[in-house]
Amino acid sequence: MKSRILVFALVICLLFSLTVFAKAPADGTFEGTGQGFGGPVKVNVQVADGEITAIEVAEHNESYGIGDRPLDIMSERILAAQSYEVDLVSGATYSANALKFAVKDALDTAGIEGFDAATKTEMTEEEITTDVVVVGAGLAGISAAIEAKLAGSDVVVLEKLGRIGGNSILSGGIVCATGSPMNEAFEDDADDLVSYYQERANGKADEELLYYIAENSGDSIAFMLENGVEFNEDIGLGGTSPRQRLHSSPSRGAGIVLPLLEKAEELGVEFMLERPVTSLISEDGAVKGVVSEGRYGTLTINAGAVVMAAGGFDADEAVRDMYSPHAQGAIPYTSKGNTGDYIAWAEDLGAELYFNDGVVGIRAVTATAYLTDSINLLGWLNTIAVTDEGVRFSSEAADYPILFTNMVATGRQDFYWIYDGVTMPELCELAVERNVGFKGETLEELAETAGMDPGTLVENVERYNSFAGGEDEDFGKAGIVALADGPYYAIRVRPATIGTMGGFVTNTNSEVLDIYGETIPGFYAAGECASGKFFDQEYPSSGTMLNIATVFGRTAGINAAAYAGE
Repeated sequence: MKSRILVFALVICLLFSLTVFAKAPADGTFEGTGQGFGGPVKVNVQVADGEITAIEVAEHNESYGIGDRPLDIMSERILAAQSYEVDLVSGATYSANALKFAVKDALDTAGIEGFDAATKTEMTEEEITTDVVVVGAGLAGISAAIEAKLAGSDVVVLEKLGRIGGNSILSGGIVCATGSPMNEAFEDDADDLVSYYQERANGKADEELLYYIAENSGDSIAFMLENGVEFNEDIGLGGTSPRQRLHSSPSRGAGIVLPLLEKAEELGVEFMLERPVTSLISEDGAVKGVVSEGRYGTLTINAGAVVMAAGGFDADEAVRDMYSPHAQGAIPYTSKGNTGDYIAWAEDLGAELYFNDGVVGIRAVTATAYLTDSINLLGWLNTIAVTDEGVRFSSEAADYPILFTNMVATGRQDFYWIYDGVTMPELCELAVERNVGFKGETLEELAETAGMDPGTLVENVERYNSFAGGEDEDFGKAGIVALADGPYYAIRVRPATIGTMGGFVTNTNSEVLDIYGETIPGFYAAGECASGKFFDQEYPSSGTMLNIATVFGRTAGINAAAYAGE
């Protein structure tokens, strides 16, 4: 009996010692990998004296300014908590999860346990006072913050997400402007730009606002250049206009947002991330501040003036469908923070709102990735566009908002680009593999596989091919090249949105107007949340929204600072 007890005791001791040994962190540097949005994220995790002492991101392909910054934020959170079970960065969950699981992988591979304790963010109640508070850290918000700070105001910027940039940083980094230091040699002026915008708006845009953005667009480019933004030398064409107005950043949206962010931080602007605003503070008809409630608790900011730069509303499909019903079913390719929260605040405040059933519409192949995913190239090449019945419905070379309009006009949500076996076959095969495409050795076989009428598809492709080298009698597309022999592919393409039109009604001082057309003291708005009066459903040109954001963001900052200083 004693021997059995002794053996049992030895076994227990051995198991206990093995458990302790398994949990005891070993010193060293360990490699781990997590899957990010752009591919693998590889880290080196350093452990010493029972603690994680350093996390180095050794390799990643996350988007510049969008996915890379959350990697640093997650590293800081894990180091502070000594656990990888920390809150993810809102608005950047792919990248945040990649860092988290890369650290976990490094520790698991090394056999190290004990760094997975659940963490909880401390909730606090805080009240502060500042001169100007800006809601939203996109291009409009950052521009407003810079100008308000330069005017001598203390400025706080609240951002709903855990990343900077809003929709602007996701954009192609194009600004539509005339009279800039880069295109002043071209025959173009504010009258030309206003005329073009009004033509695309069917005469329904607010001409005073159009003139304001046109006359100040050149200064917007100068403002960006002075603050570190770089543009390509060539000025491009935009929309259906023959005038060269498109100033493009080689680093896309991040190439515009990040230099301005750096300038704002250099000036002393305070940015507070993951601080969603939930209500406005008003007194005697004037806006006096904001309240934020979220992961950190409640923050009340009393301010001399408030600038609303909170973006659009298409990330919340229910809100988008209410105010832009013609875009129902479209894929929202937009900042996750663009949920239109301010609509309810505006109604409570008595602010005038204007919506025109408009969106910034494009097309996409897959809803599981941003447009930077290579497979989405298939949606932008000039091939044959047909409905799910095999009927061609538009010039495939039409400006992307026009093509979006033509898609929506068919009453369908699925469309197909027909490819031959010569044009990007690797991507076409990938689309088939991902179940967003079909393949057939002949057009008849392709139609049957895709659920189209074979005769209709063959008839439409043959008619398209007959226009090669001549005139497109149906939709006026120039330079048609006939499809080659099979195999053939049908790639499913869907309408998508990258922005919305509508929101607050403002004047040229960026002052928000109430339902009686009077200004609301201390309240300003700029950017996508105050964009309805510039358009009539259809977006006129790439770069227009970034110009609006910059011009009216700067104006809002200047006037908010002046009001707060009275």
